This record gives sequence, C-alpha cells and structure tokens, in this order.
Amino acid sequence: ERDQQPAKTNTTNTNEGNSPLLKTILCAGLYPNVIIAPEQLVQKDGKPSAKEAGACAFQSLKGDVHLHPSTIAFSDKRLDSRYCVYHEMIKTSKTYVRDCTPVSEFALLLFGGVLRVYQTHGVASVDEWLKFRIAAKPATLVKHLRAQMENMLLKKIVSPEEDVTGSPE
Repeated sequence: ERDQQPAKTNTTNTNEGNSPLLKTILCAGLYPNVIIAPEQLVQKDGKPSAKEAGACAFQSLKGDVHLHPSTIAFSDKRLDSRYCVYHEMIKTSKTYVRDCTPVSEFALLLFGGVLRVYQTHGVASVDEWLKFRIAAKPATLVKHLRAQMENMLLKKIVSPEEDVTGSPE
C-alpha cells in the first residue's frame, strides 16, 4: 500500500503584490540605512528629472553618496519618495549605496528611530535627523499608532502563539 501524502492546499498570501507593505517592511529592517534623494528626482508634477538617479548625489548621515550602477533605481529619472533605504554602503572611487528602494515618510515615522513631535513647530523628527512637516493632531495620532504597534509587536515576540490580529489595540 502506498503512503498517502496530504493534499496540498492552495493558499495565497493576502498581501501578495502589496508593494507599499513590502517597502515598509524593508524600511523597518534596514533602518537606519536611509538616504535622501535630491528634490529634482521627486517632482510633484510627475515629470521626470533631466538627470538619472545615478548621476545625482544623495544625502546621508555620512555625507553625499551615490547609487551604485548595479542598483535598479540607477537609471530612474523619477522616484516615488525622497527617502530611500539601502542594504549596504561601499567606498571605491565614490561612496556608493547598493540595493536602494524609496520608502514613504509614514514608513519612517512608524518604523524608524526615536520619534519626537514638536507640536508648536508642526514638525516630527526621527532620530533628530529626518524632519517632516506635520500638523500637531496628525503627528500625535502617528505617535499613538506607533506606540500601539510597538506594544502589539512586543506581545507577539513574547508570546508567538498569541493571535494579535483580533486585539482591541
């Protein structure tokens, strides 16, 4: 008699193709590896820049950096966000970053470093380096949401078997 194997179930990931979620996860995992693109690469009118991203200097905590030619965004003339996370920084003839992807401001506010809200100035900062203009009420809501998410993640880490998806938080 042949061993019967259980039938395979066809399950799909409910977040399959959810690019913003994937970028947020990358932001959480790669922080503090953040660089800031020049404004010309993220124009509000949606027009492409005259230069490719690889020809532009990006800002980092360690000074100007450039995208490595092997990075997918190297030839892009427009990015979705000024804020990008990267995997590694290397120095050859220039300082380069590899494996760079744009991430949203909210991903950085929720999963970046220490969040401080300066309500009277309408500014929220992440690690006193990344500063975002945001009104007092939304900034307070972001700070509260972040605290709730951190509590839920801590619960899940301490008790992996606990289902936090139904949590009142």
